[in-house]
Amino acid sequence: MQKFLSLFLNPELPLSFANGAFSGAKEIVKKHLINFKTFRIPRTIAVAKVSILLLMPVTANSHSPLISSNPQDGEIFHEAPTEIVMVFKSAAKLIKVNLTKLSVEQSKSLLGGLFGTDSGEQVFLDTTFLMKIKVRHVIPLPQLRKGDYSLVWRAMGEDGHVIKGELNFKILDG
Repeated sequence: MQKFLSLFLNPELPLSFANGAFSGAKEIVKKHLINFKTFRIPRTIAVAKVSILLLMPVTANSHSPLISSNPQDGEIFHEAPTEIVMVFKSAAKLIKVNLTKLSVEQSKSLLGGLFGTDSGEQVFLDTTFLMKIKVRHVIPLPQLRKGDYSLVWRAMGEDGHVIKGELNFKILDG
């Protein structure tokens, strides 16, 4: 790779042309006093080429992160929400969503959720929203009761990369 890049950065590197491929162009250029054997790549063009090569992988690997949600992570409600809205940077497909009502022990303990054997109460969701490529996803919720909830989700961006996350929220009155 280093040898490849050094070819682009060397301003003294002559351009090579296939034999006969530019024979007509050669005659035109000779009239304008440019010699193919001494034609050099300017440093600015070389730097531009390398910049483009370095930026291409970045744009090819862009993901579709979650840019907003309602509820937001850590949000506290006085009344139960009726839906969850998730907005991604670009179109994504929700492939898995689990909503859990955390047990009292889990919601009081930071480590209880990580190491506890009680995983809480699974909240069943209508899954018709899954597997649809959209920027904005709306997840309808059943009637939720007072308590702490955790929404664990997984999505796939248009580029095929898997994105995952977790949203926690609390309902004070149910």
